[in-house]
Amino acid sequence: MVLGGAINLILALGEEIGWHGYLMPRIHQLWGLPVAIIAGGIIWGLWHAPLILLGYNYPDVAPWAGQLAMVAACIVVGGFLYLLTVRLGSLWPTALAHGVNNATSALVMTSLLVPGATIDTVNGSAMGWPGWITYATVVIVGFTLARRTRRA
Repeated sequence: MVLGGAINLILALGEEIGWHGYLMPRIHQLWGLPVAIIAGGIIWGLWHAPLILLGYNYPDVAPWAGQLAMVAACIVVGGFLYLLTVRLGSLWPTALAHGVNNATSALVMTSLLVPGATIDTVNGSAMGWPGWITYATVVIVGFTLARRTRRA
């Protein structure tokens, strides 16, 4: 996972510069944090549409359902990654976290399966509802703590 995360850091950095370094801070300035997380996640999820509609990430569901799942994942994962960017003031940890997420997802999907079997990514992966709940919880707690710290 560490090696995969480091390799994927390079690949994820391009996305992070565009999404969490450029787009989301501008939306955040204009319309506030909740809109930045939701709108940024929707845009980021739709950006993945060409691959998702071909069955990537969600091969066992209808393409439109996979696209909805990707948008949901991008909202909560994007919120988490933006939380890292804002709190740490750098895209490097964000790109590393993005890379680790991608490497971990790929590792779990390839190493836990019996040859020829598939995984239900909507119900059993970080890109499905279990991951959405986890990432959303971290985002809510993180921004709540950040707000309390600023008040104190």
